[in-house]
Amino acid sequence: MATVEYQNLIQRLKILFPNLEPITNTPPLLLVRGIGVAMAGRRDVHPTTGSYIKTLSFVIFWIVPLFRIRSYRVLDATAFGREFNLLSLQAPRDDKEAIARYCKRKGDWHFIGREPLSTFEISWNLGVAVLLIAWLWLLTKA
Repeated sequence: MATVEYQNLIQRLKILFPNLEPITNTPPLLLVRGIGVAMAGRRDVHPTTGSYIKTLSFVIFWIVPLFRIRSYRVLDATAFGREFNLLSLQAPRDDKEAIARYCKRKGDWHFIGREPLSTFEISWNLGVAVLLIAWLWLLTKA
C-alpha cells in the first residue's frame, strides 16, 4: 500500500477529508463465538466518492459494539458491480475507481485510510469504562 499511486490518492482525498491518515495494513477482523473485533456502524457518507466511516470495535454477541477502537474511511467493495475490472490498464476515471484500485481490500470494503473516532464514540468508550469499573467495584464489596 506504500505505492506512489496510493500516496497521491491520499493527498487528493485529504482535501475532502482533512483528518484522513494513510494506513499500511487493513485492520484485524476476528470473531470467535460472537466475541472479537469487527467493523460496526456507518457515518459521514460522502456523496461524490461513496465512501463512509466504519469503526473497528470490540463486539460481543456478533453485533453489539462494546468498545470502539479505531475508525476507517472505507468504500464498499461492491460499489462497482461486476463490470469493474481492477486489472484494467486504463487510468482510473475518478477517485472512486482510484480507491478500488490502490487501496487494500478486506472482506466487503476497500480501506482508504484512518479517521479519528467521533465525539460520540469517545464518550461511549468512557461510559463503558466507568460502568465496568463501577461493576467491578461492586463485585469486590459484595
